[in-house]
Amino acid sequence: MTNWKKWIDYLLIGLLAMLLFLWIFDHQLEVPVYIQPLGRMHPLLLHLPIGLFISIGILLVFKKELSPESYDKLFDALAAINCLFAVLTAIFGLFLSMENGYNPDQIAYHKWSGILFVVLAYSLYFLRKKQENKMKFIYPSALLSMIAAGHLGGEITHGENYVFAPVMQTEEKEFDPSISVYESAIFPILEAKCLSCHNDKKTKGELNMSSLEKILKGGEDGPIWVPGNALNSHIIQMANLPLDDKKHMPPKGKPQLTADEIALLTQWIRKGANTEILFTQLKPSDSLTAMIQKKYMSNSSVEKNYDFAFASESTIENVNTPFCTVVPLANGSPALKANFFVSARFDEKSLEGLKKVAEQLVELNLSKMPVKNEHLQTLTQFKNLEKLNLNFTNIDGENLDILKTCKNLVSLSLSGSKISSKGLKALESLESLKVVYLWNTGLSVKEIEEFGKAHPAISLNKGYIPSAEDILKINSPNMVSKNGVLKKGEKAQLKHSLPNVTIRYTTNGESPDTLKGSVYENEIPLDGFARVKAIATKDGWYASDEKVFTFFKSNFAAESAWLLSPPDKQYPGVGPSTVIDQKQGDKNNFKDFAWLGYKQNNAEILVKTKAADTVSGITVSYLNASNSYIMPPSEIQVWAGNDKNNLELVSRKSPTPLTKNTGVTYDALNFSLSKKYDFIKVIAVPLAKLPKWHEGAGQRGWVFIDEIYLY
Repeated sequence: MTNWKKWIDYLLIGLLAMLLFLWIFDHQLEVPVYIQPLGRMHPLLLHLPIGLFISIGILLVFKKELSPESYDKLFDALAAINCLFAVLTAIFGLFLSMENGYNPDQIAYHKWSGILFVVLAYSLYFLRKKQENKMKFIYPSALLSMIAAGHLGGEITHGENYVFAPVMQTEEKEFDPSISVYESAIFPILEAKCLSCHNDKKTKGELNMSSLEKILKGGEDGPIWVPGNALNSHIIQMANLPLDDKKHMPPKGKPQLTADEIALLTQWIRKGANTEILFTQLKPSDSLTAMIQKKYMSNSSVEKNYDFAFASESTIENVNTPFCTVVPLANGSPALKANFFVSARFDEKSLEGLKKVAEQLVELNLSKMPVKNEHLQTLTQFKNLEKLNLNFTNIDGENLDILKTCKNLVSLSLSGSKISSKGLKALESLESLKVVYLWNTGLSVKEIEEFGKAHPAISLNKGYIPSAEDILKINSPNMVSKNGVLKKGEKAQLKHSLPNVTIRYTTNGESPDTLKGSVYENEIPLDGFARVKAIATKDGWYASDEKVFTFFKSNFAAESAWLLSPPDKQYPGVGPSTVIDQKQGDKNNFKDFAWLGYKQNNAEILVKTKAADTVSGITVSYLNASNSYIMPPSEIQVWAGNDKNNLELVSRKSPTPLTKNTGVTYDALNFSLSKKYDFIKVIAVPLAKLPKWHEGAGQRGWVFIDEIYLY
């Protein structure tokens, strides 16, 4: 064996030993920050062993076409390089798996299959000459393990069943207007664009979007939408970030939300994110209705080929006024649609002005215009009219039968107009009619239902008519302040988008209900830190889901601070100012410079107050992230005095120990001060041994401090 080949063999054996060591002890290891980029190269590197392994297969097929010497040299070279890149890919993958956001079970199966492929690739290289007869078993086994690893890796990065999804028959769901807007229009978008990273097996950012119940629980950042406040909803904020921004969602390289989808989600959230309302309960004039129709409902006007001529650009320009817009229905189509605005400027001449494009007009919106029965005669000139909106007009509908000359009229909106029973009868002569909107017309439910039975071909939208059995769940309350850090003069306040809502809350850790908990009035009284659990209640509605808020009182800014003990090199923050800049650390990013991380030694921090401030207490804010071994400190001590070299112990407290994994949450302890002190020292002691229920039982825990608030 030549020297260079010996060194390659030694290198391969050393790398395999390193891989097995990392695999066995991966739960007890921490990846330094400078190693993490290698982990993120795993998806890039993995294509090399795949290509090399396939090349080896091709070589095996054409073995007889080569001389034994050429075959041996070529096989040894390919097999050695394949082993090298396979083991490096697996090592980098283990580094990547130590980051947050992956399902442990899914990662475990991917690790098993990947490491099995590496072992079989090594077997292919080292055992080839000694046991040539076993090659026919080793290569197929390695091929199967490679396919399994690729399939499982695809599921981790792209969603469940990613590899085989294209060849599996899936039934595409049609839009169903009889079910909730959330089920029919909103969740399909989330399912297509978000579910691959936020599901039962993979919960990036601790967010699971596989069901409404799990979506409403939110993730590390809390709820993904704020009903009535789209601009402050995480899902909209992240979708609108630049594509290259690391917080942009969906991530770069994944299928992106279209502009229409973002607009639809935005409008639905702005309207209150009602998960119960049906499409048939939306007003036809509602912009949300139009967006849903555009995305999901086939628009025959757009897809239809019309045989009439285009109106000239000058003609279209001539019929446009400040109070009436006439535009093409779609690019490349001669069909036009007209919308009227400002009822005070409407008259019959405005309608007559559309005669110049009478042949091309297929949609006409007269909603909220002072249209009367006599104006309907003017509409008969629009022979190709397909959709007519007469919502909230002054007609009673008794002469609607004159529209029978509009042979293509399929949709008629009459909601909000005082349609009489004679008007309903007049609809019988409109033979092409398919859809009629009749909510809030003065017609009784019985009249509409009897007409519907007699004319089953016409879909009648009578709107939402509640019954005694219909009870909806109200949305949860929201916090008024943006981040819960209350400066001097600010109040801990909650709000709700609906009127006459009662908010009940607790600050003692118990869950409120319709009877238990304080009734929210104008503010929540608090001193220092408080974790508030709140629900919304309203007569005739089910109580909302519970929502948890954290408030920190920060009446004063410290003058300066010193770190008396150094934090871990991985989590240095920005030095002493980290704890007095009144900025909360990012729960999703432990490397955020708003965190100070301690493990091997106590966190000892000295703060100097301003001479003019009368500080009556402090709050020490820390992080709970038990899955990442970040635990509450075993004890926090507060020392104080007017001489920084001569301080006395004024208080010590121990947080309630965790009994299970609780996700990633902010937590804190409050300490009262009996008098004014110039200097305050905080000592936070990391947990010496993780509890028995923890996967790292017996190891030392981390303490993460982000702020010392003065109040």
